[in-house]
Amino acid sequence: MQIIAAIGGLSFIVASLVTGMRLLLVARRTRQLPELVLGFGLFLMGGLGYPMTLLAELGTFLSDDARAGFVVANTLSAVVGLTLMAFFNMRVFRPGSRIASFAVWVIAALFAVAFVARASSTGFAPIALGGAMQSTLHAALTVVCLGWAGTESLLYHQRLRRRMQLGLSDPLLVNRLWLWAQGMFSAMLLSGISSVCGALGIAFNQTTAGVLTVGVMGSLAAGSVWLAFFPPDAYMRFVRARAGGQLSSSEGSEAS
Repeated sequence: MQIIAAIGGLSFIVASLVTGMRLLLVARRTRQLPELVLGFGLFLMGGLGYPMTLLAELGTFLSDDARAGFVVANTLSAVVGLTLMAFFNMRVFRPGSRIASFAVWVIAALFAVAFVARASSTGFAPIALGGAMQSTLHAALTVVCLGWAGTESLLYHQRLRRRMQLGLSDPLLVNRLWLWAQGMFSAMLLSGISSVCGALGIAFNQTTAGVLTVGVMGSLAAGSVWLAFFPPDAYMRFVRARAGGQLSSSEGSEAS
């Protein structure tokens, strides 16, 4: 069973690292801010943050101070990465919105409050040493950022899907929005369930349900993120062919 969880966790790490790095290379070429922000966000949040979590929890060969240090590094990576994700939501889906801009500042401020509050109270000992991987506020903000990303992408997907039925939008873009929403919601559910179980004193990663959840949700999030940005040719042909079939069916229904 642990192999299932390992596959899910490892696939999410690899997808976040590779996708983040490739987006940063794209940003270097295009000089575009969205690719830069999202690339750093994915790289820090999933690519660096999750491995540090594993080292803090499972690194029994390390000293207690070293394991606590990995918790600090994980927390900072998550804070910066998730804040960048929130900024990406605002920049891409709500450009010019004062409410969205204000939300990003609030999220950044609350992450800072959560970090300082934990440092001055419980410290950064990992769960294995009697601490917690995340504070309640940090966990809630994580769910908010990922949920915001998924919701914005899903709303835009629905808008473009209606246009696609009229032949006015690219099927690949519509599909990519769906995949990004699916990936973000999967990561949100995984983070939320894990945080709730941790608050209740349940060793989530050591239960059968927890192992299956990590494996399935981690793999789903990884696969969705990868396909959203770097789909293989075969997958793109499949999406276009499927969209063409749906469009033909829609036109046939209207004609009849």
